Amino acid sequence: MLVEDDAVCAHLVTAVLRRRGYDVVSASDGVQAMRVARQERPDLIVLDLGAPGGDGLLTLTRLRHLSETSRIPVVLSTIRPAMGVEGEARELGADEFLAKPIAPALLLDTVQRLTGGAAR
Repeated sequence: MLVEDDAVCAHLVTAVLRRRGYDVVSASDGVQAMRVARQERPDLIVLDLGAPGGDGLLTLTRLRHLSETSRIPVVLSTIRPAMGVEGEARELGADEFLAKPIAPALLLDTVQRLTGGAAR
């Protein structure tokens, strides 16, 4: 699942993942992300740190507190410099932290590592 409010970024990440055989469901904000994650139970969530509707850290906290989403790997992405956010994100349960623009090879390596390489 991809949580991204920037249409261009969302299109690029989705295209990279779909070319490798991954199904991608999307949400454009934190509120929608919670609904989609509970309904779809994705294998992994790529979550924009600056997503509206509750920033990425708030959405991550909410995901970790729900039994049905607590074990889903979460990769946080941001164009903002980390400045200590990465440590806080990991404490809240983020599995990985990627700076934007995300290199396609790094994205694919991260997704494969966290999902066991299983594309659907």
